[in-house]
Amino acid sequence: MKIIFSKLELIKGRGCYDTKRINELFPTEKEIYIREILSVESVNIKDKRWFVYNSCELTLAEKKELCIILAYIVLPIYEEKYANDLRVRECLDAIQLFKDGKITLVELKEKRDAAAYADAAADAAYAAYAADAAYAASYAAYAASYAASAYASYASASSASYAAAAAAYASSAAASLPTYSEKIKLALISFFE
Repeated sequence: MKIIFSKLELIKGRGCYDTKRINELFPTEKEIYIREILSVESVNIKDKRWFVYNSCELTLAEKKELCIILAYIVLPIYEEKYANDLRVRECLDAIQLFKDGKITLVELKEKRDAAAYADAAADAAYAAYAADAAYAASYAAYAASYAASAYASYASASSASYAAAAAAYASSAAASLPTYSEKIKLALISFFE
């Protein structure tokens, strides 16, 4: 995993930021550690997550582990909105059980499918209510579903990346709950320590 970057690397892999913006964020030419990048307050959590997945040379195993961490962080958003729906939590818990060899791949896929249905229900609720909390809840369920997909037989970096992106979107959508963006930022920082 890559944790140190030159300014030139940041400029080349800047995503939607132009060179001027990179120079404003990191005015010196010294090496820039991932902790510095993730600590910049004026960069939103979605962009930080994007940078981690696209510039830090994470292995598939690291991407999968990170997506689980992020999905658990935003899980309370879903559970607050749908207190009696355990499908998303059960999906995330099933990933650990699968990793520990306590459930089969078929059982993991069943939990993943249930979380996907929870995501669809939450998404429909968002369409009906057009509320940030419903939108965030939908993305929280989506994160769990993709996290489970990352561990299924067709595991791929894209599944892990989608799960982490969904977690970042969930926290960003919960504008009234800014602590989730902060929790994701701290989780990203601690992931590299």
